[in-house]
Amino acid sequence: MNLKNRNMIKVLGKRLLIKQELFGKKKLLIGTAKDDQDLFDIVQTVEQIGPDCPEGLVEIGDHVVFPTYVQFLSSKTIKRTPEHGIIFSVIHFDDVIAIDNPAPGEDQVIKESPIDLV
Repeated sequence: MNLKNRNMIKVLGKRLLIKQELFGKKKLLIGTAKDDQDLFDIVQTVEQIGPDCPEGLVEIGDHVVFPTYVQFLSSKTIKRTPEHGIIFSVIHFDDVIAIDNPAPGEDQVIKESPIDLV
């Protein structure tokens, strides 16, 4: 998705724009979902890097990991259905705790939960 053509957020300072893509899980016991992580597999990808972020640590396209209760400085929902969602969020660079890029040839999106709950 080309952000320049969409006139979207431009991050400033030591911040990152993250694209959170949500893929609905196939099977789940009714009434057991507590939050989005129970309903969706979530892939978080760096879309923009602010000008004050250290160079070379995080790159556009990296899949980032941050704490469960990270403070989103801003969020914008682009699409939200039971099967798929896209949310753009701004986080502080220091909230990133790991990079979790798939190995070459590995599928980037988890299609289905590996545990059958039904």
